[in-house]
Amino acid sequence: THGKTFQDYSLWSNEIGTTNNVANYLTSMWRYKDEINRSLIENEMAIYTLAKTIAMSSDNIYGSVVCFDENKFQQRRQFCPYAFKDSKRGKRAITVHDLGRFNDYLTTPTHVLRRNNTFTKYNFNWWHADKPASNSLNISANGTSYNITSNYIPSSYGKWTTPYYDCFGGQTWMITYLAPLYDEADTYLGCVTFDIELNSIEIDQCDAPETNQTWKSTLHFYGTHACRNETTECVHEHGGGFTAANYHCVCRKGFYFPDLNAEKKYFHGSEVLAAKGKPNYKSYDCLPCRKGCEECVDDTPCMYQRNMLLRTVLLTINEIIKAVAIGLGVFVFAFRENKIIKASSPVFMEIIVFGVVLMYFEITLGYLEDSVLLCIARSWLYHTGFILSFGSLFLKTWRIAVIFRFHKNKAVKKRDTTLLKYLSLMLIAVLCYLMIWTWAQTHEYEIEKTAAGYKQFAVCPLDRPCGRGEVLLLFCGVWLCLRVRKTPSAYNESKYIAWCIYNTVFTKILVGLLRIVLDNFGNPDVSYVVDFLSTHIVATILLALLFMSKLSIQEAKDYTLNSYSK
Repeated sequence: THGKTFQDYSLWSNEIGTTNNVANYLTSMWRYKDEINRSLIENEMAIYTLAKTIAMSSDNIYGSVVCFDENKFQQRRQFCPYAFKDSKRGKRAITVHDLGRFNDYLTTPTHVLRRNNTFTKYNFNWWHADKPASNSLNISANGTSYNITSNYIPSSYGKWTTPYYDCFGGQTWMITYLAPLYDEADTYLGCVTFDIELNSIEIDQCDAPETNQTWKSTLHFYGTHACRNETTECVHEHGGGFTAANYHCVCRKGFYFPDLNAEKKYFHGSEVLAAKGKPNYKSYDCLPCRKGCEECVDDTPCMYQRNMLLRTVLLTINEIIKAVAIGLGVFVFAFRENKIIKASSPVFMEIIVFGVVLMYFEITLGYLEDSVLLCIARSWLYHTGFILSFGSLFLKTWRIAVIFRFHKNKAVKKRDTTLLKYLSLMLIAVLCYLMIWTWAQTHEYEIEKTAAGYKQFAVCPLDRPCGRGEVLLLFCGVWLCLRVRKTPSAYNESKYIAWCIYNTVFTKILVGLLRIVLDNFGNPDVSYVVDFLSTHIVATILLALLFMSKLSIQEAKDYTLNSYSK
């Protein structure tokens, strides 16, 4: 603590005021002389009494000195009455004696001068201080007015020493406040002091609080602790007295104490201070909690630990089916002039495959660790793929319904280019909605708990934003399927489209109800399995019904031709 300056002396504001008042009293009274031109207050017993009065004025004060410079008191070379509380004689006992009789404090460091090793006559602060200010006062007595001018000592003249060990009377750590004295000619006379015993004072080395929460009798050395700021924070220990490292280092929020068996979950300040600058200093760090844990006592996970084996199996199946879907797209492009493929509009077949592949990619991203960006990307992939696939099915069914309704009256043609325009409008509407949704939502990283109490990443706010529109499109598709159920079509394509739409409606309603009833399943792995199954029940069955039927028809035709050729 030596060399540090206290940051708050307000604890002793009353004691400072008393000492300054005594200094001002002596300064103002020194001008009044007796017949031998000696100050009326220049009285040995009066000075002893003032020193004793200051010492007794507060329980916080250990002792007080009224010390004069060379030959400033009754032509004595030294005079320095010192009053202090003598614990050997009782709690309220005051001992008073003249330090000048026992020590040459003007030339040799003594009890008084040793309070600050820089205090000597030749660099003492007030030898070079400005002259005290003047104060005028009008006094009326017996009808006569007097204008009296006296000096007073501004409070800014008062000085504090650094903490020192008193080897003379207290045998303890102290700190001293000094106020100067002047005569009527502004000549320095000496000083008035009081001593504070620091054993009853606490040292707070922790960081400064945001609000003023000063503990009674606490000195602040803010920010001088040795705690590892990255993982621990300093907490002041009350009752430690005037000692360094009077604190302990507790783990910050998001960290836990490394010794799980320790009764007290903190590091003692003295231990951390001793290790500072040494190789083992880093061992006084707390350990970080697992991801998602705001607070923890050990390394136990807070976030749900995903079943990666299960997810890997599902991802592998998804990627195999995705590769098959891409192969079907290549097949359609390669055999686009085939009569069976051409009858089903190869362009729309390609679009359906592309949309299904996008839906499969949504499952692929679901395998990865959840984040806001992935949540948004999954929504974009799923809904874009859905509108491409089922929008194409809807328009193909709508074309059949229109042709069947008007074919008796006039020829009705709905070419692929016309349907592509309608599909483009549907796609633009969905993309605009997704862009507005992405821009308008905060997409904060939401956390919810599983049924077992573990935390998990929750879905984005308003996830599946196009869900209502998709359900509306599917019900329109159901209505169209009912309209064309008796309509003849090439290779029974309308029948397979109807089965796809019925299957999708049933699956979406079932999964939606289960999510509501089971609170989104309360388990990330179960939710991923349901997403996998629902996507493949919808998309994979769609591919199977539309493409496998055509492949089987082509195979049957090839078999018939081979039979006739024989």
